[in-house]
Amino acid sequence: MQKKYRLKKNRDFQRVYRRGKSYPAKHMVLIVQRARGEQFLCGFSVSRKVGNSVTRNRVKRLMRENLRLCIPELKKGYCLVFIARNTAAGATYSELGRSMRYLLHKAALFLTDGPDTGNGARRHKRGPERPQKAPVEAN
Repeated sequence: MQKKYRLKKNRDFQRVYRRGKSYPAKHMVLIVQRARGEQFLCGFSVSRKVGNSVTRNRVKRLMRENLRLCIPELKKGYCLVFIARNTAAGATYSELGRSMRYLLHKAALFLTDGPDTGNGARRHKRGPERPQKAPVEAN
């Protein structure tokens, strides 16, 4: 995720905490606040309760990477703060990604509403179409 998208100052985080709307999920909580103009800013918070510094930094890296992949699909004009829960320490990359996409969908931040499974793959109702065999005629 590019640095231009990051919330950095404590007062910016506090403003989002106070004025934003929160959305809970299994591995994280999302707080969303409308921003001025077309800017898009995001911050990540991982408490010391989550684990040691190695674990906390790993969780932040995974969350940043998952968001980086979602940014082109997101609406502009919002400040987001993701707060990791204790369960995030043991979560895999794909679990955190699913949780993040769920929260972004719940907050209606995606530009389009498609049939997305949460990991980038499209869900099909049936398997791929197979060509029908021609009926065999008896002589």
